[in-house]
Amino acid sequence: MKKFEMLNIICQDCDLTAKEKLVAQYFVYKSNKSGACYPCVSVIAEQCSVSRRTVQRATKKLAEKGYIIIEKRFKCGGKQTSNFYSFNILLLE
Repeated sequence: MKKFEMLNIICQDCDLTAKEKLVAQYFVYKSNKSGACYPCVSVIAEQCSVSRRTVQRATKKLAEKGYIIIEKRFKCGGKQTSNFYSFNILLLE
């Protein structure tokens, strides 16, 4: 996947705040070759120097705009673990 092309598309979106773009940049940095990653909200918040709530709002907005896909993950006992995030590669076509 061309991660940095996706980041360029996101950065050109005037409707996104600087913090939303920062979280998107974090996903680009942490994603694998297929554009997927699964960091927990608290780690994203700590490494981006923003609050957990800011990360939650940013990921929601990025998903609403179609830039990322969020899949909830659960442990065997039913407790939620970190989400699985992937870039919507259809935007690169």
